[in-house]
Amino acid sequence: MNKIIKEDPIISLTERANNISELIKDYRIGEIKLIDQDHVMKWLKQFDGTDQLIIAKEIEHIIKKIIYQKIRL
Repeated sequence: MNKIIKEDPIISLTERANNISELIKDYRIGEIKLIDQDHVMKWLKQFDGTDQLIIAKEIEHIIKKIIYQKIRL
């Protein structure tokens, strides 16, 4: 019997930007200005509209992977 693998529901660009900002909110705290959702959205807007969601999804995945690896150390 084959299992049906459901993909995650599509998360909007704004939600991804929020997720990214939440993941990196403690990055260099006190050294640089807080990187908030608006900042992430502005950064994503430099890319082609059709690529923005893909880039946000991949960046979120990479950041989660890096954080997970640091926690394991």
